[in-house]
Amino acid sequence: MVGPSGEAEDGGARTLGPFLTDLVEKSPDLRIHLLLWDYSIVYAMERQPFPEVNLDWTTPEQISVCLDDELPLGASHHQKLVVIDDSLAFCGGFDLTIRRWDTSEHTIDNPARVDPDGKTYRPFHDMQMMVDGEAAEALAELARERWQAAACETLDPSGGDGDPWPDDVDADFRAVEIGIARTLPAFNGRQAVREVEELYVRSIAAAETAIYIENQFLTSGSVAEAMAGRLRDRPELE
Repeated sequence: MVGPSGEAEDGGARTLGPFLTDLVEKSPDLRIHLLLWDYSIVYAMERQPFPEVNLDWTTPEQISVCLDDELPLGASHHQKLVVIDDSLAFCGGFDLTIRRWDTSEHTIDNPARVDPDGKTYRPFHDMQMMVDGEAAEALAELARERWQAAACETLDPSGGDGDPWPDDVDADFRAVEIGIARTLPAFNGRQAVREVEELYVRSIAAAETAIYIENQFLTSGSVAEAMAGRLRDRPELE
């Protein structure tokens, strides 16, 4: 939880658990809910062990932790959200786990880019979007639905009336429509939701000049077929 220097220049904690503890100690009325995927043993080597013990048992009572296993065998949770007072929300690809810290320069060698064992790792790049207004409210609703399904606990809307948007961040878009695309497996009577796949396939079908695509998505047959079909229709497409 630090900047380019690799140090906590504001005097705060450097890691997530102590950082959240500092927040609730400074604001006793604050409540923090952490929803974590109860991940497969396949990923045990790249994640810190016993997250519920590390966070739920070592943090103040204002911090609640739930391991989410409400999914069929072979599935994973990949929704990465942070919602603050239903007024500000973050959504993107970033995992709050080890070997993710980096600066925007992504230099090959950075002595500050080390894991908890002090071992260096390769540069890492990911992105997040920060939204407010109705978009933040919609992500808050999604987060509450996830919490209710996993923790069997209903959370009321926070009802926050403040504006936590950082003063030093300029918005790139204003007064635009934003949609949330989800992937949900069929489970416990729920129908599957394939909005992400449909979004990609439709976007590819509308491409005219260029597509920038992360290579992991080419493991999807439907996305690969959509790419091949559009390239046949538009040979000039890059």
